[in-house]
Amino acid sequence: MMRILLVSDYRVFLDQGRAGLRRDGYDLIEATDALAGLHRAVEDGPRCAVVDLDLAGIDGLAFARQIARDEATRGLPVVVWGDAPGDRLGGLARAAGAFAYVDRARTPGALAGVVRRALTETAQRDPVARAAQIDPATTRPAPSSERPPGQSPNTSTPKIAAKTTWTYESDVAWDAGSATRP
Repeated sequence: MMRILLVSDYRVFLDQGRAGLRRDGYDLIEATDALAGLHRAVEDGPRCAVVDLDLAGIDGLAFARQIARDEATRGLPVVVWGDAPGDRLGGLARAAGAFAYVDRARTPGALAGVVRRALTETAQRDPVARAAQIDPATTRPAPSSERPPGQSPNTSTPKIAAKTTWTYESDVAWDAGSATRP
């Protein structure tokens, strides 16, 4: 089962995201603030992150920038999810390093489809997933008839370094390996 990181500080949005993504069979890792989400992105190795645009402190765009900038999480597709009209925010989200922006108000059922597309496109660019012939939507290995002869299915996820220091535009750093934040 694919693990998806869901980050929101608003319970209603967590509930909405949880319902839509679990219905499609995803295993969820949840965080209620951006710092916890960044920590979970390193510690738990999700295959995709869905982050609320309107997080307190570090918003969804800053979250996406940090994920794209850090070596331990670079390549993790981030879907920014919010209530603002998506025309302008789609470009801002992509410029911040996010895979896409989903307008929660205008397209409430689109989140799972965008996550599925992010996983598929990321797996197509990922040489490890391609070599292992993994179906990105289900994480099941392809049937043996579709794998090169002698190749065994490899469904393991690479380990991410457990110690990462996050630095934000405000120059406040937090060591993800420690239990305390500044």
